[in-house]
Amino acid sequence: MAVTGFYCLKTGVVVSLGACEECKNPCLPSPLLCAVLQQESPPAAIDGKPVFRVTELISQPLRIAYLKRIKDYPIKIAARINAFIGTSVHKLISGGEPLPERWVSEKRFERDFGDFIISGTPDLYDTDNKILYDFKVVKKYELKAGNPDYVWQLNAYRVLAFPEAKEMRLVYILKDWTAKDEFEVGLPVQGHLIERIDDKEVLGRLLGRAAKLKKFLERQEMPEICSSEETWGGKRCSLYCDVESFCLRRGKK
Repeated sequence: MAVTGFYCLKTGVVVSLGACEECKNPCLPSPLLCAVLQQESPPAAIDGKPVFRVTELISQPLRIAYLKRIKDYPIKIAARINAFIGTSVHKLISGGEPLPERWVSEKRFERDFGDFIISGTPDLYDTDNKILYDFKVVKKYELKAGNPDYVWQLNAYRVLAFPEAKEMRLVYILKDWTAKDEFEVGLPVQGHLIERIDDKEVLGRLLGRAAKLKKFLERQEMPEICSSEETWGGKRCSLYCDVESFCLRRGKK
């Protein structure tokens, strides 16, 4: 539902940004914390229909997506740093000088599927060459390992917003690159052509997960527990999950 504060980096206690501002010995300046806390909050419903984000359906386990929609929760700063860096890069790319008309940058879309709406904000589309781009700020190991969610996300944007796109490219920006890495991993900014997934398969995954999440929300029923793969072997729970305190992992199930 809404972010209520964050876990203090010193004490681990949940505090508000206002309380942090009044701290006599702050660990971080409040303007930086405020920037990290900022987040896009798309409408929960339009005309009574729930609105689900592409990223929510692709990369979040249903249990996490469900809890974030029904609970007010504090956030873990560590869980937001990567998103903060990525958002900052996106703003620099799209928020500078006006782009030529051929470029469509950060344009939000909403697709109505009857029982629910799916929304998203593709990074960049080249209307002349019909190339859809997505920027990812990652570490070197992520470039080597790859992330299938990135491929599904970009295909979802193509199917829902730019079906005429001929190519899709992931642009990786390596945040831990040094000059010596050029011989091992290449340049610090790299464009990779990604595979095209069949439209029916993309829609099947999106609509299937959206329908499940809608059902759980209507029944006020907790989705199945996250798998070991979804929790990254448990690391996601303790370090990167904002709603871990509401999860029944150590309780009922």
